[in-house]
Amino acid sequence: MNGYREIVITPQELQNRKVIQKKIILNKYERIVLTGTILDTQCMPVENAVIVIREVIEASGIRNTENVGYAVTNQKGEFAILLEKSDYRDYLLDVYEPILC
Repeated sequence: MNGYREIVITPQELQNRKVIQKKIILNKYERIVLTGTILDTQCMPVENAVIVIREVIEASGIRNTENVGYAVTNQKGEFAILLEKSDYRDYLLDVYEPILC
């Protein structure tokens, strides 16, 4: 698969950190499907975690973000997001633990 890339974020990378940055470089397409799996510290899937997708917009040296959408993980902790690809567009993904009632 020419457009496939994979990154792994380990529990060790998450220790004492609130933000982790990873760079993913993909071939040029108009749209890409970004998939992932959210795991807890015991490497168990996290069901119903919420992923907020924000586009980073820079204009005149000012950096803002705009919400693009949301995804929720399934029972296996998996999610998929369809995003527009551009050489001038960056995205931030914020992952939130599920709310337990």
